[in-house]
Amino acid sequence: MSLFPRIWNALRKRVRHVRILISARKSSQRNLQGRTGGNILVICYGNIYRSPFVEMKLCQHLNADRFTIRSAGFFHKSGRSCATDYIPLAREFGVPLDNHRSRRVEAADIVWADLIVIMDRKNWNELLEYREHTGNKIVWIACLLDVGWPEVDDPYGMDEEGIQKILERLNQSTEAIIKILQPES
Repeated sequence: MSLFPRIWNALRKRVRHVRILISARKSSQRNLQGRTGGNILVICYGNIYRSPFVEMKLCQHLNADRFTIRSAGFFHKSGRSCATDYIPLAREFGVPLDNHRSRRVEAADIVWADLIVIMDRKNWNELLEYREHTGNKIVWIACLLDVGWPEVDDPYGMDEEGIQKILERLNQSTEAIIKILQPES
């Protein structure tokens, strides 16, 4: 393939992603409105960083009589623990991840969920396989924040400073979602 078609395809792909991110904020906010309970599935790629953090934070703050929360990922291997350098950083936000073990997302999880919280475009693309079951369920994690895109990067391979920034954004994003889902807390 010559240079021009490759550049054109890359540009088209980038424009598509920007459109997705622009519409993600509004559709996510719409999907959150009026929820008073239900099943929440939190997804990231590996289920060892972002999604277990959000899962535990939601479990700590949402009424367990009204909400059931679980997390999963698209990585092919289940049973992995969170990275040893990530666990103490998450604990600084009051989120204990010592006992977390990763789980691979299954079609039954998508059907079970009333809301599906995703972290980024990669998660959104993976969910296309299940689109007949996602309907108005998808919520981008940072959809309620005023700064930046409605996604949170994967901290895999980042240094401690990078991971700390990701955790701060995850924490702010999750707290904003909690305020919508359980305004009295």
